[in-house]
Amino acid sequence: MRNATIEANITIAADCLPMISELISRLGGALRLSPKQKSVKPYRNELKTLRERAKLTQEALAAAIGVPQSHISDYERSRRAVPYKYAQKLARALKASPSDFMIPNDETIKAINELEQGESERASSLEEAYKKLGL
Repeated sequence: MRNATIEANITIAADCLPMISELISRLGGALRLSPKQKSVKPYRNELKTLRERAKLTQEALAAAIGVPQSHISDYERSRRAVPYKYAQKLARALKASPSDFMIPNDETIKAINELEQGESERASSLEEAYKKLGL
């Protein structure tokens, strides 16, 4: 079966962009932004939005992942970084990706923007990535 390329203009809610972007990437596609948008800020604290969609209180979510309620409040306000082990638990509880709760560093933001703008290439396998990195 031959792969077909389809281009589409889609309007989505801004809080869904990280999830849609990740899905497109996992499927091997590319996200191109409209000309008026230079880049997507890859991190926006989605925890509160996802928690509210799941109809959970901070207390209920805290109990589900094993942290005090004050941690959930701090995570939502970006006052505390979400450790990876809790990002995994949040992802399971809220049917999301751990990356939705983690703040990328400047180098990661630059790499994401380069990929989105077609200025960089994505490795097709882990082996290819290691080779490109000289490892």
